[in-house]
Amino acid sequence: MDITQSFPTKYLQKTDFPAPRQLIIDTVAMENVAQDNEPQEMKPVIYFKGAPKGCVLNKTNANILAALFGTQTEAWSGQQIEGYNDVTIQYQGRITGGIRFRPIQQAAAPVEAAPAPDFNDDVP
Repeated sequence: MDITQSFPTKYLQKTDFPAPRQLIIDTVAMENVAQDNEPQEMKPVIYFKGAPKGCVLNKTNANILAALFGTQTEAWSGQQIEGYNDVTIQYQGRITGGIRFRPIQQAAAPVEAAPAPDFNDDVP
């Protein structure tokens, strides 16, 4: 049994990314992400096409996406990114891991080798 399945959450978590996943951004909306009986806490939540849950955007992920697609979240719709669990993320001095986004890595085009030098030429 996967114990994380015993405690479902409203938003995506690092455990939802056992391997990097390609995502297509659908929308970004401001939502109250506070726990029950807590004061209201409004944060941006990003939703992806075909994903049942959104991801609460922290400042780092918001800045990454703004650098890639601009600061107007309406322009992010339809953009493709990769989501992954970055195991190096720290929180309150402890390494906890967490969700990060990056551009989708494109396969590098093959590079043609330069012709081999002709060592049979006469040396002046």
